[in-house]
Amino acid sequence: MISFNIPQTARASRKEGTISGGGATWRSDYLLPKFPDEGEGVFPLPQAFSVEQSPQSVSLPHFHDEDQFQVIAQGGGTLGRHAVGAFSVHYTNRQTGYGPIVAGEQGLTYFTLRQIATKGIWYLANPDAKEKLDRTAPKRQATVGPLNPKPPEELRALQAAQIDTLIEPHEDGLAAWMVRVPAGASVAAPAHPNGTGRYFMVLGGAMRLEGQDLPAQSVTFVSHDEKGFSIAAAGEGAEVLVLQYPGGQRVLERRAKPMSQQGPMKKQGGLRPGT
Repeated sequence: MISFNIPQTARASRKEGTISGGGATWRSDYLLPKFPDEGEGVFPLPQAFSVEQSPQSVSLPHFHDEDQFQVIAQGGGTLGRHAVGAFSVHYTNRQTGYGPIVAGEQGLTYFTLRQIATKGIWYLANPDAKEKLDRTAPKRQATVGPLNPKPPEELRALQAAQIDTLIEPHEDGLAAWMVRVPAGASVAAPAHPNGTGRYFMVLGGAMRLEGQDLPAQSVTFVSHDEKGFSIAAAGEGAEVLVLQYPGGQRVLERRAKPMSQQGPMKKQGGLRPGT
């Protein structure tokens, strides 16, 4: 499975909402999953969206039912104890509490990227969240950045591909890399054999895929069964984040839950009625 979208298309889905700790948000869907109606779900079921938090807005501490990466794309603020800005990367295991996410004076825009979709959000301040928290599930977070993408002129002048490790590969395959590819060239995408799906997010230049040039802030998901995937650069070169999910039994045995089994969306905050 290879799924992708570009920001110009995703912005057509942009919807305004409110956020749990106060303030306005705007959400744009990049990869919109179709949850099963009933019975067994599927693996993977990619889900990608961007969230724009208004200045000084707060997303209260919470957890989700599935593993996720988040990439800060614009603005700045804090995520838990970490100061974040463009381009910080944050990973969280399923059932691991994190936050709050606090937007600074310029607001905060970030992407949420999952290989198994979920609509559930459990706020740690709510008593029922403690009942849903699986304390046997392994807890893990990782934060890196802010990163410094190359200026366009340096990217265009690149003569050879560069691969920098951002999150050192874990035994179960969790990892992240920054890949820079010269104009018109391609390079085998980094991967760890124990991991599963990977997201590719363009930070600079453009990545060429299936005859299209994917500009900055385009998102591509490549499932674990796609072998030999390469990153190809368009005429200005490409700077691409590669974010790999862990594998192992705990991941491979999971399936996206049917809609009827999804967790709550509107215990606090959430999208406005009708969105």
